[in-house]
Amino acid sequence: MSPAIRAAIAWLPEEDFATFRAAQVDADRLPATWDQWRQRFERQLKQQGISLETCIRVHVQLDDLRAFCAARGLVMDSRGRSAFAAFKAASGQGLQ
Repeated sequence: MSPAIRAAIAWLPEEDFATFRAAQVDADRLPATWDQWRQRFERQLKQQGISLETCIRVHVQLDDLRAFCAARGLVMDSRGRSAFAAFKAASGQGLQ
């Protein structure tokens, strides 16, 4: 039996992380590399008692996030990414 899903998370793109990061309003709060981001993200989940296996990973593409935020009056920051992940998870889109 697989573990129960506890959270939808915005999974940032490894292949173009630098471009993605630069477009974010909170870029200064994001680590410089994808590996650093992943390590910090996993550490934060662990501190909250959440394992990556119990999360729905929503793959975030920059153009999709930009359109989502613009349509809802959100900025591309942690709140915008979280809202995007929740919306996509609820609709079953972009999941892994």
